[in-house]
This record gives sequence, structure tokens and C-alpha cells, in this order.
Amino acid sequence: MSNGAGRRLWERSGPSLLMALVLLAALMLRLYRLGYQSLWADEGNSAIMAERTVGSIIENSAADIHPPLYYILLHWWSRLAGTSEIGLRLLSVIFGILLVLLIYKLGERLFNRWVGLVAAALAAMSPYLIYYSQEARMYMPVAALGTLSVYLMVLLIQRYLRSRIDRKLIGLALAYVAATATAIYTQYFAFSLLAFENILFILAFWRVPRHRTIWLIWLLAQAGLALLYLPWYVRVSGRITAWETSDAPRLGFEGLAHIVFRVFSLGRSWPAAANPAVEAFFVAFLLLGAMAIIAWGVRRASRDRAPAFMLSAAAILWLVVPFIVLYAVTRRSPLQFPEMVKQIIPSMPAFYILIAAGIVAFARLTTWLVRRRRLPSGATGLLGLAASGAISYFAYPSLHAYFTDPRYARDDYRGLARYVEMSSQPQDAVVLYDGGQKEIFDYYYRGNLPEYPLPRQRPIDETAAKAELEQMAGSYRRLWVIMWGMQGGDRNLFIERWLGENTYLASHRWIGSVQLGLYTTAPAGEIKASEKTLDASFGKQLRLLGYSLEGTVPAPDGVPTAKVGDVIALTLRWQAEGKPDKAYTVFTHLLDKQQYVWAQHDSPPAGNTRPTNTWNPGDMVEDRHGLQVPPGTPPGEYQVEVGVYDPATGVRLPVLDATGETNGDRILFGPVRV
Repeated sequence: MSNGAGRRLWERSGPSLLMALVLLAALMLRLYRLGYQSLWADEGNSAIMAERTVGSIIENSAADIHPPLYYILLHWWSRLAGTSEIGLRLLSVIFGILLVLLIYKLGERLFNRWVGLVAAALAAMSPYLIYYSQEARMYMPVAALGTLSVYLMVLLIQRYLRSRIDRKLIGLALAYVAATATAIYTQYFAFSLLAFENILFILAFWRVPRHRTIWLIWLLAQAGLALLYLPWYVRVSGRITAWETSDAPRLGFEGLAHIVFRVFSLGRSWPAAANPAVEAFFVAFLLLGAMAIIAWGVRRASRDRAPAFMLSAAAILWLVVPFIVLYAVTRRSPLQFPEMVKQIIPSMPAFYILIAAGIVAFARLTTWLVRRRRLPSGATGLLGLAASGAISYFAYPSLHAYFTDPRYARDDYRGLARYVEMSSQPQDAVVLYDGGQKEIFDYYYRGNLPEYPLPRQRPIDETAAKAELEQMAGSYRRLWVIMWGMQGGDRNLFIERWLGENTYLASHRWIGSVQLGLYTTAPAGEIKASEKTLDASFGKQLRLLGYSLEGTVPAPDGVPTAKVGDVIALTLRWQAEGKPDKAYTVFTHLLDKQQYVWAQHDSPPAGNTRPTNTWNPGDMVEDRHGLQVPPGTPPGEYQVEVGVYDPATGVRLPVLDATGETNGDRILFGPVRV
């Protein structure tokens, strides 16, 4: 085969072969460890919604923060694939692969096949797109459907500009309406894409009076979308405006832009990969891409004027308009970051198309500088793929962190539920605080403890919540409290404050963004010791005025006694000597005669509901701690050690006697018996 024939064969078949490899890589990355991580709270909601009837899904979605289409698709999909983690997430994998293909087709349609191929390669290895391709939520479906909507709009305009007013043009308009309707029925932020599309259309055609036909087609398409969405809008409009706002901090324009840029570039685990050099690399190609797109648009505008120029600049508008919508929304109702970025995930294809345009422009410039002439397009494409490989190399640490680093994993409700199953006792109960966790907890939990989702309504009815908490405290020995997103329904944390003031926190741990606390309720009938008085100053910050120890087993000599697995209840009575300068932590240890720590509970006072830096001089605070006697603790007598430390440094406050002399950094109480 001659060099010319080989070159023609490569230019004809090479891009298709490379695109097949890109799709294969995208599939492998999205299937890798698909079921390794637990479903988290929102995915639990998806799992429960999928098990409902279509009518029930529609009814429940009207009260949800997302429209019903994704849940309906998942309902039918789960009949085929099941409701395991892998089965539920496979639907997002399919949409993730479709998105990569659509990015290729759109880049090819707007510019050339090499821009499309490089953009698809970047999307295939994108940590952020991989993350949401492995999540049983609507974000990857809406990204794919939104991109399909933009692609069909581009096809519609391009066919019209070629003076093709025929049945296919009408078919494209109908397909556009269908794709856009499915997108806005999948996620509400898809309306930001609709805003971008209409701005693009108006800028392309508003000064060209001869284009009446395309105006008529476009206006009919928008009217069709309005009619299709009207029934749902009538149903949910009042509820949408009633959604609670968040207390998350408001970000400025630059702050939000920086977060969006980092997340789009490197994913949710961007801290594992971000540094100024890497960010500069992304920025350089992004700006070069924007300049290249404008240059292409100017060249095309010399032939077709505004419509052709605006199609070339579509990627810039596609990236900017949804971001401005997100910024406007966060000014009214701040969202948690970086989670907020997923709302505009349908604009990510524009980000990769811009970078791909910059890479291809760089490759063409490089070949021209090196050879003083333009090389065949195949060489430019290979250089472009090499540059995209460099970008993927920079993003690799973030992708690796997502797959392997627990700090970036989804909340492990699977492990949490199993821990409660193994550690619970017959007189325990589970409090799901916030109640929206019930779906995900029930998905994994196989025990038989009673469950109490609190608060029962939003906003919280504190009187009703208090009555229910008091009823639980009188009925159960221990409460497993699972805390996530509590301020969504309990803005002032009434439930947490009540638990801190009326129960004993025996253990507390973070599992991702979920907290698991074990509270002992010390119900009536347990053995209680009277309060012991003392007067000890901790660093002239806090003064301990008294304490009491409560056991669970009767003892003739009155020594607080507990069995293995029980919780020793310790109550401390503090007074602020002045205005404490820091939020200190109180430590409590169960020590044997050799000073070995058998049980420990560290917490800011009153279960972190009364941090010391909020105290005023003279304030009195009752501080409850629970020391759970672990399995394997030998029978015998023990002491309880109490002290105060700065959690930032670990330095303990000195204990001062009445003369101001230092007397160590702890106080010992006891004995207690196991």
C-alpha cells in the first residue's frame, strides 16, 4: 500500500477506530468498582422511588426537589437489572457512555471530527463525569438528554441554513422538542439549557428578517415545550416556591467560578490533584479554545453572517449561561458546595469542547511551526490526542482518589447499618435525624430495632418532637442516632440540643458526612449516685463544681456498677470562670489500676450543643457523657479520668487548686465497678 493510500485509509477510518477505543475506555472506567461504594442517602431515595408504581412516583415527585422522569425510567430499568447497587447504577453508566458519544458528534458537527474526538476522550476520562456515571441519580441522564437537545438544535439550524425546508427539518424540530422535554422532566436545572438555547437562537437570527420560517419553527417548538410542561408546572409551582432555603455561605462570582472550574477540571476529589501548574494548564487550553472558536466563527460569518458565527460560539454561551443561572440561584438560596456544581452538569460538554478546540488549535499551530507547513489532519489529531492524554494524566490523581481514598467516597450507609446490627441490644431504638435517611437505612438494615424518623414534619414542631423524644427516653435504654442534613428540617438543632441535655452520649463517629451517635437514656429504675461536689479550675477557663456517676447494676456498697456492653453515665457541672477563649473538648476515660484506657468519650460540652467559646462569665452548664464498657473488659474496679483540651493542638488545660498551683491536667473519680 502506497503512502498516499495509507494516509487516505487512516483519514477515513482512523477517527472511527480511535472513537471506538475512547468509548471502550469510557465503559471500562464507568464499570470499574461500580458496586464497591455504598449507596448514599439520595441514592437510597432513588432505590425506594424505583420500587413504587408509576402513579406513586408522580405523586411523590410532586413533593420532591426533582421531577419524575428519572424515577420512572429507573422503575422500569430495575425490573430488568434489579435493585442492587450495580443494577441501579447501570442506568447512569449507559447515559454516561451516550454522553461521550454525543460530545464527539457535537464537536464534529460544530467544528471538525478531531475536536469531537479530543473532547470525547477528555469526557471519557473525566473524574466528575465518571463519578456521576456511577451514581443512581438523575445527573448523568439529564447531562446526556440536555446534550442531545443541544445537538438536535444545531442540526436543525444547520439544515435550515443549507436551505433545506423539508420533512426532515420538521422531524428534527419534533425530535428537539422530545429531547428537551425529557431533560426538563428529569431535572429542574435543565431549564438553564433552555435559556442558553433561546439566547443562542435570538442572537443568531434576530437581525436577519428573511429567516421567518426558522423563527416560526422555533416559536412553535417552544410553545410545544410549554404545553408539554404545563400540567407538571400547575401541579408543583406552589411547592417549588415553598422549598426551604439553605444556610450555606453565599459565594461571590469569582469564588463560585473557581469551584466550578476545579470540579469540571478534576472532579469532586480535586484537592488530590489540584496545584497552580495543573490549573494553569487547563486555563491555557480553555482560553486558547475560546479564541480559536471565535476565529472560526469570524471566518464562517464572512459567508453566513450571524447564524454561522453564533453556532461557532455556541460552546462559550453553553458554558456561561447555566453558570450565570446557578450564580443567580445561589444568591437567593445558597447551595452546599461543591455539590452545587452537579446542578449544571449538562454544561460540561461545552467545557470539554472548548478545551478540545484549544488542543486542536495548539496541535495545528505546532505542526505549522515545526514543519513550516500544515501536516495532514491525521497528524493534527494525534497531537491533539497526546495533549488530551496529558490533561488526563494531570487528572489521574483525582480519579485514583475517588476510587481508593475513603475521604472522597460516598457515605457508607451499608457499613453503618451493619455496625448497628452487630452492636445493638434488645432495648435499643434507632433515631433517623433527619428523617429523609429512612429510605437508605432501610435499604441496608436487616435488624428489627424500632425506627423513629425525626422530625416528623418540616419545619419541626418542637412540642411534638419533645414529646416523642421523652417517650423514647422512657421506653429504650439506648438510642442509635444517625445524623445527616439535620438543619434541613431542624434549623435550630432542637433535637440535638435535647439529646445533649437529657441523655448521655456514649460514642460518636463520622462516616463520611453522616454522624452516628450512641446515647444512653438512663431510664427510671437504674442505680443513681448522688452528686459529689468539688471545686477545680481548668486553666482559669472552666470550673468543675460537681459530678455524678450512674451505674446499671444494683450494688450493696453503693459503688456505681455496670455490665460489659452497658454505659456508665457521667454528669459534670461546669461554670465559666470568664469568657473562654476557645471551643475546648472534654475527655472522659475509664482507667484500670495500670492506667490503661478501657473506654473513652471525648466531646465538647453537652454533646457539642454548648461549645465553650459561646459561654459567658458565670454560665452554668450540665455536661453529660456516656462511657460504654467494651467487650473484653475484665471484671474489677476502675476510675474515671476527666480533663479538658484544645482540639486544635491536643494540649490539655492544667488543673489548678485553690491557691492557683498546678495539680496535673486531669481529675480522677471513682471507684466504678465492672
